[in-house]
Amino acid sequence: MINWVWCGDCLDWKDAGNEVSFMSIEEDTFGKDVMTFLCDKCEKENKNNVIESATKPRGGRRSIKHHHDSFIPLTVEDAISRNNKKDKYR
Repeated sequence: MINWVWCGDCLDWKDAGNEVSFMSIEEDTFGKDVMTFLCDKCEKENKNNVIESATKPRGGRRSIKHHHDSFIPLTVEDAISRNNKKDKYR
């Protein structure tokens, strides 16, 4: 099994062992692993849940911090839609 993390800047799943630089790991309020890492591609810091899977997860995900430190997964399409709506009002 491979551990995967979502880079919110590249909008892509990354192999946590080969495509990112580990910074720290902690548990969220539900006991799931949350990893802070530097993406090797975009070199930006991200913090996201670790997903264990034999193959790269399909679809996208964007984490939004909630007031109680849990994460809400969104699809790439939802994230793009939200960004497009924000751009209209800038």
